[in-house]
Amino acid sequence: MILYISKKVGILSWFATCLHFLVEPFFILTSTAPYSFLHHAMSDLGVTSCGTYTYLIAPHEFCSPHHFWMNVLFIINGLTLSIGVLYISQNLKKTKITQLATAFILILALGNIVSGFIPADINLFWHSIFAQLGMITVLAGLWMYASSLTSGKYWT
Repeated sequence: MILYISKKVGILSWFATCLHFLVEPFFILTSTAPYSFLHHAMSDLGVTSCGTYTYLIAPHEFCSPHHFWMNVLFIINGLTLSIGVLYISQNLKKTKITQLATAFILILALGNIVSGFIPADINLFWHSIFAQLGMITVLAGLWMYASSLTSGKYWT
């Protein structure tokens, strides 16, 4: 592999990726309109305008005063996820399956990055296409990674 990611950087990138879930509640709490995990997309926190129907499929009222920082968080999350996935992939046996799995998971990371650069109210199509594709491919990628782990103890 041309790019080598050290163990320290790889593990730190996974911790940084998980920090997203500790920071995101701040943006939820500072929203000036009610936010519900069940009724709102995570992307709503990055929408740059306030009101109802701020983008095509958002009939609810929403206003995120810290949308800029939420979009930065999406970008950072995508970058740290990419580093973490590449770190894992360099430690797996190189097969077509593990390379495809890595690509599938990187699509999710790319979706996070694109979502941060293109908020839903700016261009819903480009905001959503990689994110939706990544939500589908990540499942297959994780399954392929898990299937490739043939050594070690079983958990049960």
